[in-house]
Amino acid sequence: MPFSSDLSPVYVEIKRVVEEYAGLRCFRVDELAHPTKITDDIWTKIQQARFAIAVLTGSNPNVFYEVGLCHAISKPVILLIEEGDQVPFDLRGIRYLKYSRPDFAEIRARLAGHIRPCLESKPRTGSRASSSDGPSVGITGVEAPDSTIVGKPVLIEIKAKNFGLDAEEGYFSVSFPAGGFRS
Repeated sequence: MPFSSDLSPVYVEIKRVVEEYAGLRCFRVDELAHPTKITDDIWTKIQQARFAIAVLTGSNPNVFYEVGLCHAISKPVILLIEEGDQVPFDLRGIRYLKYSRPDFAEIRARLAGHIRPCLESKPRTGSRASSSDGPSVGITGVEAPDSTIVGKPVLIEIKAKNFGLDAEEGYFSVSFPAGGFRS
């Protein structure tokens, strides 16, 4: 999304939904304090992200470029646009959410509904970050039950392939949003 103070309330709502509903960290690249090129930071963070949310309001060319990067590596991206703005022709075929200010109540529930499929699917092989700094591992399969009982053990089988340098060890963690998924 553009780094506009006018869109700050929109970002606050997006961040709230992502962090409270999905239990994930949400940030914009302008929140990074690195002495690096911002375009490199954007590319790195897009590759590392589970999914992206793009605010098309204001038709910012940088946002469209970032959406293109997401599409190029098959990264799930959720598109948002304010009521009254027009979605560009090339993106009209992709589902998007409209929001209106100052009432964000409707967008909260609808955004959560769009985040859920991003969390339920396994990361796509094309979305792995290639790096000469270390191993690049892509998840190639996930087997898990559709549901389980709280407090009971559950078996989740993860299959992965190392596409980069040799890895000597690794770890895997599973986390669940506080309060679980809500419909």
